[in-house]
Amino acid sequence: MEMTTEEMLDILAPELPDYCVMDEDGVVDDHLPVCQFCKLAGRNVPARYDGRTVFGSWAYMCEECWRRFGVGLGLGEGQRLVLDDSENWSR
Repeated sequence: MEMTTEEMLDILAPELPDYCVMDEDGVVDDHLPVCQFCKLAGRNVPARYDGRTVFGSWAYMCEECWRRFGVGLGLGEGQRLVLDDSENWSR
């Protein structure tokens, strides 16, 4: 039985805010959060990944920090964040 993206979201991530949707590329949003590692260093760098780190916790990470601290992509590892800047953005 095939599931729609919406059905998978309801099961796997019911806590996602309404402004987020998932597609085959990752989570699509109308803005990107700040990389949490860069923020600790006083830099304001947009995150490109939401994933588990080598420390066991999850974090928003830019490309550089994801390569350094991320464990991968996929279920239980992480996802790529995709910016959707279209004027007709909707869930």
